[in-house]
Amino acid sequence: KADPNDDLIESNSSNNTAYKFIIPNDDLMPPLSTTVDAPATLFHEGDSTEFNEFDIRVYLFNSGDTTAINSSITLHLPGNLSLDNPADSSIAMGDINAGENADSVWHVTINSLPGESVFFYSILVNADNAPAKLVERMVIVHGSSGIEDNSLTQTVPDKYNLLNNY
Repeated sequence: KADPNDDLIESNSSNNTAYKFIIPNDDLMPPLSTTVDAPATLFHEGDSTEFNEFDIRVYLFNSGDTTAINSSITLHLPGNLSLDNPADSSIAMGDINAGENADSVWHVTINSLPGESVFFYSILVNADNAPAKLVERMVIVHGSSGIEDNSLTQTVPDKYNLLNNY
């Protein structure tokens, strides 16, 4: 309690309860906990090419109690994003022992700007002895603008988290 002796005078002492709702994150559930290290936003300034490439790194942690056999990750990109070699979209991670981790990275190229200022992509995580897991992420592209435009948040599906790409 912040004021155990009631030394502070409050206008309404009955509202001293706080709530925080916890949204379950299936990406972190066993057996293959999955985190994604990728930009949540990119900034586009006119004809700048500085934002034309970015990396998506995936970390798998086997939080189960047995080895994950033949683990793999597959990146699914929209048409305006690409890899140097499309065959590289699937990466064999091999066997991941219980309590151990593995990681890999894709280097992604932006071929054209998205129609709605956001790129949606997904990563399929598989192992022979574990259920498949689909991890969905997005990258917001901010262009140069003289005014603030909040319309983007209205087009983002509920299953995508605007705050974190974790």
